[in-house]
This record gives sequence, structure tokens and C-alpha cells, in this order.
Amino acid sequence: MGDDRKWEVTYFKVETTTGDGKTDSLYANGRMQVPVIVTIKAIEQGTTKRCWLEPHELSEIALIDYDDSPNKLSDGWSYTDSQSNDSLVITSSAAVSAGEVAFRSDSDPQSKKFWVLTTRIESKRIGARIKQPDDKTVTTHSKFDSRVTLKGIEPIVYTTDNVTIVRKDTADGSYRFDWQSAGDGNWYTSQKHWDQDNYFVSSTIHEFIKADIYGFDTTGCASGHPGDSRLKNCYAYCAPDDKNLKLSFIWEFGPEATKAAGLYKEGTIVDWLTPCGRKAYAYPDIKVNQKSNALCLTRLAIDCPDTIWGAKWSTGNCGFTIYDVYGNTGKFSASYSDDHNLLTISNAN
Repeated sequence: MGDDRKWEVTYFKVETTTGDGKTDSLYANGRMQVPVIVTIKAIEQGTTKRCWLEPHELSEIALIDYDDSPNKLSDGWSYTDSQSNDSLVITSSAAVSAGEVAFRSDSDPQSKKFWVLTTRIESKRIGARIKQPDDKTVTTHSKFDSRVTLKGIEPIVYTTDNVTIVRKDTADGSYRFDWQSAGDGNWYTSQKHWDQDNYFVSSTIHEFIKADIYGFDTTGCASGHPGDSRLKNCYAYCAPDDKNLKLSFIWEFGPEATKAAGLYKEGTIVDWLTPCGRKAYAYPDIKVNQKSNALCLTRLAIDCPDTIWGAKWSTGNCGFTIYDVYGNTGKFSASYSDDHNLLTISNAN
């Protein structure tokens, strides 16, 4: 069928995917999307013969403000005909497949799915419109009298009042430490202790599913740092007593993983007026992200008998934005206690 064909709308309906098909709600955070389904039937103009609309014709369907017909949905309300890759969530009722529904008979309508989002805390009545080949704009506010009501509700802002921060004494072990004797100049190998505490940030309301982290060493080799890829994701490096090293890490949100964390460090001390070498193989394999739907941070303590670690450093601006399953967010800063033995998390909204 060519583009010069004529057709007219005989059925035009707007529905939600909830139980009543008429209402739905969404957080007004500009990220949560809920589906709205428009169904339509048409006949060849001047006949009773069913006309199946082609994809480019279905693409002309638009959502409108039912109370300001036929103007397109706007003013803090928007939509797309495909679910955004950036969209975090939809309502649980939105299992209907996207796009045009396959038809089985002349009585079946064709369908088009839209994804609606808002930043407005209000109720909005929504309809649809389409322009026929004769340039007549048909809306669901006409004889079809079909609309849905979406309610934008106040977003949740996550703070330390509605998240849980749990510290776990996660693991400990030993690492290889080579030292040179002042007495005979020979090298010897010993084992020194390391200890890991993981911190997990989870929601007390809706599950977290994503986090944007920032303010950390992205390579392990940032300017002024010791330069070891195993310091990737570290945001603070300090030996408060000049010997026992404390490292603070923040990890990408995701499944449980094993990380080689720490560094290899050489140094020289003076023992009995004799320069003596030291080599610390301080990069244990540690487990992170053991708790689902939670952001993980780690304090890694590396015991050492000598002063070899060099200057302390901190990025000074580590933090994260965390998202729940409905697109609500909270912003937090990640830091550490004065002795670097504990991690601290505070509000940054």
C-alpha cells in the first residue's frame, strides 16, 4: 500500500498496564518511566474494510495533555516510544512487550507503547492524537473519550537517615615481607599481617541497583601516588604512625568480585647505622561486593615494622550518587576517621 492511501480512525484508546488500565503512579524524579499503551483501529476511508497502519503511520501517534487537547504532553511531562537505556525502572506491571502488538484478526487493534516520565508532583490526564491522511487530527478526547491518569509523586531523597551502613570484619591474612639484615647484609623473608573491613551501603526503602562513584584513583598511578595498578579505586593512602598503612577504597556497584588490592613497595631504612633494604608484597586478593543491592567500600590495613610507605595522600572529594529501583537518588561523601582506621559516609545532597 502506498503513501497516497486514505484511512480513518474507528477505535482509539489509551491504557496503562496496571490492573484497572486507567491509572498509574511514578516518582517525579525524571528517571522513572511507566508505560502507556495506545491501541488503534482504522478502515479505508469511505468503506468498512479494515486498514492496517504501517509502522511510519503508527509513529505519528503522540501523547497529549487530555485537558489541553490536542497539545502534546509537556510542562514537566515527557515520553519516548522506546525505553531509555538510562531508564532505571518501570512499574512491575509493565511486562507487555514494546512496539506493535501482532494482530490475529480484523477485530484486533494495533498497539504502540510509550514510556512516560515526569518531574512534576501532580496528577496528569493523558490522551493520544494522530493525524489522518486527510489532515484531520483525531484525539482520544473526541468521541473515543479515552484517557489515563498518571500521578507524579514526591521522589525519595536518600540520606544517612534512610540507608543502612554496615561494617563487616571481612578477612585477614599475611603478606610477604622481605628484609635485609644489618648484621650480615643478607635478605630474609617474613610474613606480615593485613586486615580487611568492608562497608556496605544499602537502602531501608527500595533496593539500590546502581551507583555513580567519583573522586578516587582510577588507575592506581595518579600523579603523586606510589604508582601501582592495585591501588585503583583507592581514595586515601596513609600510615598514621609512619609504619602501619591504611588504604581506603570505593568499588563499582556490581556482583561479588575478587580484587588484588594494595601495592608492592620498596624502601630503605637505617639499622645500626647501616642502610637496609625492605620489600613489601602488600597486595592481597580480597573479596568485595558480597552484599547484593549495596555499594561496597573497603578499609585495608597493612601492618609493617618499618617506615617505607612514603607520603600520605587523599583525593579529598570521594563520593557517590546511588539510585534505587525507581530512580530515586541520594548523594554521599566518602571519607575516613582521623586515624584512617574507619571509613565515614556523610550526606552530600
